[in-house]
Amino acid sequence: MTIGNQRSCRMHKKTISQEKIIKTTLEMVQRKNGIRDINLRKIARELGCAHTNLYNYFPNFNDLMWNAMFKATELMGEFIFERQTLESLIDRYIVYAYNNRELYKLIWYEDLGEVPDNLKDRISSPGRKTIRMLEKTTAFSEEALEKRVNNAMSYVHGEISFLLFGRRPGGIPDFNLWKKRVKRTALSIFYDIE
Repeated sequence: MTIGNQRSCRMHKKTISQEKIIKTTLEMVQRKNGIRDINLRKIARELGCAHTNLYNYFPNFNDLMWNAMFKATELMGEFIFERQTLESLIDRYIVYAYNNRELYKLIWYEDLGEVPDNLKDRISSPGRKTIRMLEKTTAFSEEALEKRVNNAMSYVHGEISFLLFGRRPGGIPDFNLWKKRVKRTALSIFYDIE
């Protein structure tokens, strides 16, 4: 049975939608520590319907995971761009990665295969929104901003990688002190301060 853009699962009389499937998938990614133990059958089971129903929304698992990754990216963007300063962005980026480790890994590390043709137009430079934000508050050219943002955020991403994969010798005894150091170093890289 179709209800607007939603369909009802006959077996369990539950209503599903593309948004609900993506939300459930992201919840499972968080709970199951990544995508390795997730497939269409397990997602459908969680939703209470047959896995074949998911094909009404996504042609395959790869397409679903790319859509889930874009949603995770959107959620991260909503969080990190709450305030319009570079310092706040870096701070919130680190906090998001720390508090949403599996979603961060989905965005940056998971091999989702080839980008489906219908989603290629959704891929853009990750720093584009940051550059537009900083053009309003700095005197740097767009080219200089792109270089500075890429360098600073590459450093932040590297530090987060060490944290998420336990590659920091001795671990992180104090998250807030570590975050402060990473933010200070990233800002130094951005402004070319030694």
